[in-house]
Amino acid sequence: MRSLPKDIRRTLIPLSDTAAAVAARLAEQVPGLPAPDTPPFLTALAAAVSDVSGLDVRPADCDTSRLPEHLHVHLVVVADDGTVIDAGDDLAAIVARQAGTARAAVEAAVAPDGFAERHDIVRWDDVGALDRVIETEAPGGHVVRGYPTLLDKGDRVALRVVDNPGLQERAMRGGVRRLLLMAAAPTPAKVARALDGPAQLAVAAAGFAVNDLVAECIEAAVDAILARSDLPWDAPAFSRIERSVSADAAQLAADALAEAADVLAAAGRVNRRLLGLGADAARPTVADAAAHLERLVAPGFVRRAGTTRLPDVHRYVRGIEHRLDHLAGEIARDQRRMAEVRPLERAYAEAVARLDRVSDDVRAVAWLLEEYRVSVFAAPLGVHTPVSPKRIRDAFAAA
Repeated sequence: MRSLPKDIRRTLIPLSDTAAAVAARLAEQVPGLPAPDTPPFLTALAAAVSDVSGLDVRPADCDTSRLPEHLHVHLVVVADDGTVIDAGDDLAAIVARQAGTARAAVEAAVAPDGFAERHDIVRWDDVGALDRVIETEAPGGHVVRGYPTLLDKGDRVALRVVDNPGLQERAMRGGVRRLLLMAAAPTPAKVARALDGPAQLAVAAAGFAVNDLVAECIEAAVDAILARSDLPWDAPAFSRIERSVSADAAQLAADALAEAADVLAAAGRVNRRLLGLGADAARPTVADAAAHLERLVAPGFVRRAGTTRLPDVHRYVRGIEHRLDHLAGEIARDQRRMAEVRPLERAYAEAVARLDRVSDDVRAVAWLLEEYRVSVFAAPLGVHTPVSPKRIRDAFAAA
């Protein structure tokens, strides 16, 4: 409760009674050990305070930095014999440090049940069917759960066991994608036919190798098809997705390649405009626009955006072009707009740098920031979702 702002805490007096009611509500929501679908603690706390008080309390209102040191959680990891293995205040950091040890322990526990890692898989027939979870009873009656998954190794796939279902799913997606690319992806030559002469010149002028861009587009197409259905865990499920890749991936990849070439052509126009802006007063705008363009079309941009987001990237680059087209006589206003956008982007970048893993929800905030740039600098191009600084902060707090 002390993590809440003063204006909220004042309405919760007497705090001890409110805290007791909130604790009871939390106990109703999570009566035992947390489950995989249990909401994050601050989300559950905000909901419980809202229920008890009638106020609109959000997770972002709970700032744990307001808590005194003795109220922070201190963690100690011990072995069965009491030996201290690790300690600290940052659970994510401890988990990261002990990940290898935990995985090795899970692998050793499930090995007697017949699970064996492999590193030479090149087709699904090498896999057969995968269990979603392997359970075994360790000494003392403790149940150990291992989660088999496929891991992309570039020219092959490995079968591994990991210690949590979230990591299992993330790795599995990459492993399945690799098997689909090896089994059913279209040939690069077939996809490359989507590029006409001017498009090939735009790609080359941007410093991209056509073959690399084609490979990205094929991967993005396979990802798009894979996203249509649940991950496969047996041969029939994989075969259904494989047939879809055989039928649809070539056209999806060709469309992505044509869109990527349009993105790079627009980026070329922006670069030429930036080279023509030499006035001292325009330097902050030129630096900001150049850095923005580099983020948008850095190598790997097709893979990062995917086939769904690629048209958005095109619109964002055209947004920079619109901004520069309307810069004459408006440099001061442009830099005031920069002052609206850049603090949000810096805060996001700093927060992401502190994360051990960037989730899909956190990545979604980056797309909101791009939409916000369009709304500020190129509003006539339109945004695809309502966006504001408050909405961006709330989305990041909930991610």
